[in-house]
This record gives sequence, structure tokens and C-alpha cells, in this order.
Amino acid sequence: MRLAVRDLAHLLDTLALLLGWFWPLWDPPHRTFADMLLGTEARAVQCPAPPRAVQRRVVALVSAAAVLCAALGALSFFVVYQRDRANDQARTQLSEQGPRIVAELLTYDTKTLTEDFAHAQSLTTDNYRGQLIEVQQTVQKGAVPHAYWIPDSAVLAVAPRHGTMLMFLRGQAGDPPQIRPITATLRVQFAKPADRWLVDDLAFVPPPQPQGHR
Repeated sequence: MRLAVRDLAHLLDTLALLLGWFWPLWDPPHRTFADMLLGTEARAVQCPAPPRAVQRRVVALVSAAAVLCAALGALSFFVVYQRDRANDQARTQLSEQGPRIVAELLTYDTKTLTEDFAHAQSLTTDNYRGQLIEVQQTVQKGAVPHAYWIPDSAVLAVAPRHGTMLMFLRGQAGDPPQIRPITATLRVQFAKPADRWLVDDLAFVPPPQPQGHR
């Protein structure tokens, strides 16, 4: 009740052109006109300080949380950096080695057919080697020289141990004067099971059909 009356008495402070609100600056007990009228006084409540053990524990927890956040941030940056760096290295390696690997895999000469086929098999993974051997056995009887090169290629997807490339293939087959040109588009899957890239799958991409063709 006394506090309510004190609040009403503060109207005196306002009615006196706010002088009552500035009076505490000169009054040692820092009382307003309402305080002097009702004999009240505003005092700051002193909260007891927490024990030193609690303070030290709070500081330790905050410090540990800050260190943990910094460590997690650094670890996340390191993992992302290492992954991006490995992907960039794989992309560079595939861009340089992929076209050469495919050209060597498809190229063979009738004079060195056995050696060329064996070399081609060494450029494949276990997953694709069986398919390649079947193709080699099919063309072995009526084999004619085949020479290929890759004038253009692009890396479609890459990971440290796997990658996919799209290649534009050019080549020629046969002996002079019966040499026929060859062009094709290939989609090649690569894998790196050990220390070098190998062909894991190879497929010819059919040319786009003209509009309206069914």
C-alpha cells in the first residue's frame, strides 16, 4: 500500500516541471519529493556474489565450450579442404590420363595383336575386363588394324577413387588403301583401386536422333 501511495506521490515530482526527478542529484540520500513526503527511500539491492568455486567452474565450462567450437570448426574446414583437394587432384589426373588410357585400350595392330590385347586388358578393372575379352575374341579372327585418338573430352563427375568422362573418339580402321574413318562418342567410367586409373566401364553414346524421328 505504501508503495502505491509513493507512486501516486511521484506526481508531485512531475508537476514541479520534473524538478522532483532531478532533486536526487543534490540530495545525499538521493530522494525525490515523493520520498521526502512519505519518508521512503530507494536503495539498490546487493546480490550476494557466487562462490569462487562456482565462478571458476563457469569460466572453465565457457572456455571449454569455446575451445571445442574452435576445434570443431577447424576440423570441419580441414575435412572439406582435404576432400576438395582430393577431388581436384583426381579431376586433373583423369583429364590428363583418361583419353590416353582409352585410346591405348581400343588401338591394336594385327602384327602385335596378342601384345596389344594383353596391354588393353591391363588397363581395365576386374569388373570390365571380362567384357573386353569377349569383344577381343569376337574381332580376333578377322582383325584389321585399329588406331584411335581422343581430340576432345570432359570430366562429368569425379571422386578420389572414381570418375566419369565423356569423350569424342576419332580413329581409322583397315589397311591402305582401304582405310575407313571412325567417329564416336564414349561414356567411360574410371576407377582407381590402387595407384593408377583403370577403365571400369565403357559405352558408346548413340548420336542424337533428328527431331520428329520415331
